Parts: sequence; structure tokens; C-alpha cells
Amino acid sequence: MKKTFFTLLCSILTFSSCTQNKDLTIIEGLSLGVQDSIFQKQLVDSKLKESNFMSTSYVISQKDYLDNLGERRFYTTIFNNPKYKTSQVEHIGLLYPKKSIGNSTITELIVLLGHTEDVIVNTDNGEENFTKSKYLFPKGFEQVVRVEILNDIEKLLIEKYGNFKKIKIDDQNFPEYLIQGKQIIEKNNLFYPEKEAFLWETEYIDITFYKGGVADLYMIDIGSNEYIKSLSPQETDNIKKVYVQPYISYKINKKTIKSLNLDNPKL
Repeated sequence: MKKTFFTLLCSILTFSSCTQNKDLTIIEGLSLGVQDSIFQKQLVDSKLKESNFMSTSYVISQKDYLDNLGERRFYTTIFNNPKYKTSQVEHIGLLYPKKSIGNSTITELIVLLGHTEDVIVNTDNGEENFTKSKYLFPKGFEQVVRVEILNDIEKLLIEKYGNFKKIKIDDQNFPEYLIQGKQIIEKNNLFYPEKEAFLWETEYIDITFYKGGVADLYMIDIGSNEYIKSLSPQETDNIKKVYVQPYISYKINKKTIKSLNLDNPKL
């Protein structure tokens, strides 16, 4: 009996040690399965950049500015391939941590992928770049990414986690995240063609990479690396399609939730 108890205790301690260390470590050295206060300290200690962004790069009024001004968030530049940068465009990922229901433990980190642009404001004097003006507007963050960046991310995830499962997407239950000012809204019925998503299942966490769907109002000029907005975009040799609302989700799995006793909300 003592031996059985000792074996069980060792198993619990070993599992606990794993789920609190490297096996729950994800992008930028952050760890899931910790209290929100500890996770926030991780973000600060990681030396990640932090900024607020506009949820659009085109503003038509003061109300439009207030409606689209986002809250400060940490972000990663790990996917910002210099080959595709410009004076305006950088490819970044805004970090969106999520807590378990009835608990303050961080169980999921969503990396919202997109690119930055200077904010253009429609004024009485015409269109003006307010990011580079005396007003020092924050940059806009558009949830639109060119396919080369997404392919790079897919390769990196395969290199780290191995083979994936392709997810069959049902618009009615597959989550997509839309940034609107200070809010991040989860929607399940955004219509974009050619959606793709991949899943990696590790012992303690699940990683979902949603490549998004083809954008209907954006294209990329592969010569200048500038994103183009158009009501009727058409592909040419230099103008190519891009993808909208892509993200990566790192989420602790059911086994880890049970081991951390997160299946019993503290209500």
C-alpha cells in the first residue's frame, strides 16, 4: 500500500513539475497554467514591446478615432520577416491571454496576426498622415497578412511541433477574433473563402494555427510590399491576394486542466 501511494505521489509530483515548466512554455518563453498576475509579470520580464494601436488605418472623424483606439497590448515581432518590411509595414502578433471560467488562471494565449500601417485621417484639408504628424497618432493594426508570412509561420510550427491535423472548418462553430477599438470580439460566422486551420496536439497543450480566409478588400503589391485597399481587387503579376483574421492559439488541454484542478471553477 505504501509503495502504491509513493508511486502515485511521485507520478503526481512529476506531472505537476512538467505542467509548471517547459511543457507549458510557448511563444516568447511565456508559460500557460499560471495566475493572471504571474502571467502579466512574465510579459513585463520578457521585454516584449507594448503599445496601443488603432483597429483601422483610416479615420474619417473624431468619433471614428475614439471608436477605433485600442488599449495597450504586448506584441511579438517574431514573425516580422525583414524581407517584407517597409517604412510603414511590420508584421506583428498582438497577445490576447484568456482565463479559465471562474478562475484567474491563464489557460490560453491567442496571437492575433496582422500588420501595422500609418493612420490616415480624412480632414478638411484632405487626407493626412497623423502617425507622422504633430498629433503622434498610434499606428493602425490591420488583421491582414500576406501568404508568405503565413507559410513561414506554418513551417516554424511544423519544425517545433511536428505533424499537424487539418481542421475541417464549420463557420458556425469555428472561432474568429475581430478587434474593434478596445474590444476583441469572438465571431463564428465571418464569411471569407479558402479558410484553412491546423492543429498540433502535444501532451499538455494544443496549438491551433488559423490562416484566415481570403480578404475581400485588401491585396498586396509584392513589388513595394505595400498593402492595397480596394473595393474590387484583382490579382495581377504584382498584385496578390492576402488573408484576413489569422491567429495562433496556444491552449492547455483537458488533461492539463484536470491536473491543475481547473475543471472546478471557484465560484
